[in-house]
Amino acid sequence: MRIKNQIIVSVLGATALIGLVGVIAVLSQKRLAEAHAVTEAINVSRQFAQTIAFKPSDGQGALLDQPEALRQFVEAHRQSSKRDFIVVDRNKMIVADSSDEQRVVGQLFDEDRNNEVGLTMEDGVPRHFLEDNDDSEYQHELIAVPVEYPPGSVAGAVVLEYAPVLAAVQKQANAMQWIVALAAAAAMLAAMGLLTVVLRHFDFGLSSLTAGMKSLAEGQSGTRIANVSNDEFGELAKGFNAMATELEASRAELMVQKSYVEDIVQAAAEGIVVMDGGGRVVSANPAAAAILGLRADRIAGQDWRSVITMEPAKSSEAAQKTSLVELALSTGRQHQAEVRLVRPDGARMPTIASCGPLSGAEGGVVLTLSDISELRRAEGVVSERATSWQSSIAHCRRSPKRRPAWSSSGNCSRPASPFPRRSRWSDRRWPNSSAGSPAPSI
Repeated sequence: MRIKNQIIVSVLGATALIGLVGVIAVLSQKRLAEAHAVTEAINVSRQFAQTIAFKPSDGQGALLDQPEALRQFVEAHRQSSKRDFIVVDRNKMIVADSSDEQRVVGQLFDEDRNNEVGLTMEDGVPRHFLEDNDDSEYQHELIAVPVEYPPGSVAGAVVLEYAPVLAAVQKQANAMQWIVALAAAAAMLAAMGLLTVVLRHFDFGLSSLTAGMKSLAEGQSGTRIANVSNDEFGELAKGFNAMATELEASRAELMVQKSYVEDIVQAAAEGIVVMDGGGRVVSANPAAAAILGLRADRIAGQDWRSVITMEPAKSSEAAQKTSLVELALSTGRQHQAEVRLVRPDGARMPTIASCGPLSGAEGGVVLTLSDISELRRAEGVVSERATSWQSSIAHCRRSPKRRPAWSSSGNCSRPASPFPRRSRWSDRRWPNSSAGSPAPSI
């Protein structure tokens, strides 16, 4: 995965995590508020149950023993606390009611579908449940707690509609939920804004480096990154500029060396032909073009067999089967031999050919051609004169009285050399003599 995508995924993951934590916090706050409301309702109901079951020491009876006083107390308590209470006896008969529902005192309380009130009076455990009342459009949540009177004996139960309690608790919790939600939303927006800034900076730094590398790859060694920031991209840009400077210096040095080598190759008296691994001519210097009798631009790019025709200098079965170029390409070793180059006009030029492999990764060979036609011509003249000399000596020995013109002494056993002999003083310079003037005779 690309670094940019990794940054996007990481920040989006962090943003999603912040949102998830915010949702969890809001839901947890809501659940805690509901649990707190239930606990508060149970505590209020128990206090109410203890109040109506309290019997003072002055001889007056408890409110639970005074039904009319109990109903007045329940109604007064509703007016002051805004809470609806229902008091039932041990048989679940309504003793007092301060709710808005149409309930009748003395009537059986049957709005607990699963007999939660009866179970609470049996085991003394508070229970909350939804009222089962078809006459009401809204089902209230109720809490049932037992009423102990006398202490240790359950005389009835108190049922509280704890919706007002829940509303009061939720009102307090809603403020905290809003704070949590707004904090999570702000964190998500900040993360997205930070992601936008980071990506913009990342794109700017990366695009500058990419453009510089592309220009450098295209051969523009003078490429530099102008806007260098004070961060990691700035450090990379500085490193890139230093590398580009070194590459530019190295490139200039290589160009000088290449030009020097090319000048040497172009001025060399020997023919130099460079071929690739497939035997195709890459380049040829002027001396090679002159030896082959072709133009240099007609040689480059051609298969060597179409522009170079070599014959062995002497009849040799091995030489006739495989050429020097093929041997060098197949074996990767240096091979040298005397051959005769067949020029386009049909002339055959005696040449010393040497073909050796190149050390580059792409392979290839270099063929050097040395023209020895002048040497062979001189050798022919020498051979012809030597043959004439030997013939003259043989004739002199057969006919001593008939001496050749070169023998003035009449001694056939010590003939004069057929080759011109130079005096040992002929090339010496004498003082006060100009270049090329003959030495004085002695």
